[in-house]
Amino acid sequence: MTRALPAELARHLAHLLKRTRRRYRKRLARCQEKFSETAVHELRVETRRALALLDLVQALKVGGPPKKARKALKRRLDAFDDLRDAQVGRLILEALPTKPPESDEFETFLRKRQRKLVTQLRREIKALKPRRIERLLKLLEKDVAAASEDSEKTGGTRAVLSKPLEAAFRRIARLQKRIRRTDTETIHRTRIAFKTFRYLCELLQPFLPWMTARRFREMHAWQTRMGDIQDMEVLLAQMERAVKHGHVRLQSVKRLHAVLARRLVVLVKQFVSTADRLERFRPRFDSDAEPKLWKVEDRKHE
Repeated sequence: MTRALPAELARHLAHLLKRTRRRYRKRLARCQEKFSETAVHELRVETRRALALLDLVQALKVGGPPKKARKALKRRLDAFDDLRDAQVGRLILEALPTKPPESDEFETFLRKRQRKLVTQLRREIKALKPRRIERLLKLLEKDVAAASEDSEKTGGTRAVLSKPLEAAFRRIARLQKRIRRTDTETIHRTRIAFKTFRYLCELLQPFLPWMTARRFREMHAWQTRMGDIQDMEVLLAQMERAVKHGHVRLQSVKRLHAVLARRLVVLVKQFVSTADRLERFRPRFDSDAEPKLWKVEDRKHE
């Protein structure tokens, strides 16, 4: 049974589904036309936004289950993982102020791997069709629009939104308390949960007056600290696999590995010292007034 939503919220979600459907089609077409780092990044961001929107619709229990659309989008997003890892790895190495001269062998390996993945993904992206995703999103859009009712009957926008937002934040808070400097997996799990929460807040920003542009910048900065740790770990893992499979010599990356490992320790220490900043982002539904509809702001970061 489809849950009824306050009319204003139902209109907003229907608009988001329509906009997401069109933007995804546009980003995919651009990536198919010109397979560049910028085009790939924009497509990945739009795919993540679409996934967050589907999760929100599911959490609000409105419309048909978005499992098919979510599964298709997630599969398309995961296809970019290896390419992103190679690209980010190269960026990390390029940003190092000093690095051992023998590390050129590993950088050459990353460049070759990136070229290979680009060739492979370009063919896969060319073959993708947006019609199936568009059709599923359009059906969901109609369901959401049809769920519109007066706020008096639904309990108000605040009552509807507080549950998924507060549940998402409680999950992050539990994970944040388990963070250990010696176990970076605890940071990674917190980052994934926080990224979901941040996208949720962006989607619902018009109804969250406390989520200002400044607050979103702070959220992005906090998430980026965790992301830098994950990127460094992925790069170290790529290096270790390259040595294991004989793509690079151990001697050529030994000192570079030590430099990156020390940098990882610093990044973890810096983040752990700011982990308590999470409390700044707690949802605040303590006002007697209903949340006001604000203008939606588009955001380019991931």
